[in-house]
Amino acid sequence: ADLPCAFPFFVKPRWEGTAKGITAGSVCNDRDALTAAVERVTRDYGQPALVEAFAPGAEYTVTVVGNGPPRALPALQRALEADTGIGLHALERAGGPDVPVGGYRHDTPGDLEPALERTLQAAAVEAYEALECRDFARADFKLDREGRPLLPEKVDIKCPEDGAQMILRTGRFGRFMASPNYPDVKFALNLDKKGNLKFPSPPPLVTEIQCPKCEERPLNLREGKRGPWLGCSGYPKCRGRESWTKLDEKVRDELEKALKKHLKANPMAEITRMDGTPIEEGTPIEALVVPGGVQELAIHPDAEQDAVNN
Repeated sequence: ADLPCAFPFFVKPRWEGTAKGITAGSVCNDRDALTAAVERVTRDYGQPALVEAFAPGAEYTVTVVGNGPPRALPALQRALEADTGIGLHALERAGGPDVPVGGYRHDTPGDLEPALERTLQAAAVEAYEALECRDFARADFKLDREGRPLLPEKVDIKCPEDGAQMILRTGRFGRFMASPNYPDVKFALNLDKKGNLKFPSPPPLVTEIQCPKCEERPLNLREGKRGPWLGCSGYPKCRGRESWTKLDEKVRDELEKALKKHLKANPMAEITRMDGTPIEEGTPIEALVVPGGVQELAIHPDAEQDAVNN
């Protein structure tokens, strides 16, 4: 299978917390290690494995307190295990037979400059507010090899819904692009397996034809590269299909007319750069990322003043 980015990867149980399921083998530097880590998680925890790019740099934690408005406290660096780069707290909590004799060696490779601390504080406050936290919370940040926090990157795409410059984010199904006002602004663009821009499909036309597989849900009608096709509206729970050519000719004609009317009422949004230049589907994401365009985060005055005082 094609991998979305280069090694190393980090593997952990999808639905656990407090470092459960994390071991020294969670960092994978090749396909054999990745296969073994995924098999261990699915076998031992009975759930899917979450695989993500591993950030080998320093790790920081920022506590946010209060509600009106929330305030970020000074950032603290967390010790890493020297050989793997995994947070020492996670490995020590896990224990197990792979703990080296004498225990783990710790490392604190970060250099917390004031500008970096302000960025982390602002990101923590933004996450606190976006998740509607109350009273107090903590946000952890992992840095890349160059000492940069993994924050959303700006891309040269104008959101057709609110006109804002879109940013590159990472979700549970991979990378996608959305407005800074997401999820209030719901328009999003995905990438294919090769990291190229994939345009959203028009919404399907819901028909009155029952799915022949589940016999519960209606079929959706879409316009494909080879013509109209019918699939269960319950996808992916149900992958039922119906052959277009098996339908009565009169039924096909009526559905085609309805689909044309539906597509006309739901036109595809034009995807452009910020200057209005059209963008073609399949454009590599590397050609759209703004150099040095880490999403700017609003710094709360209290958080900024804390950074100055400390």
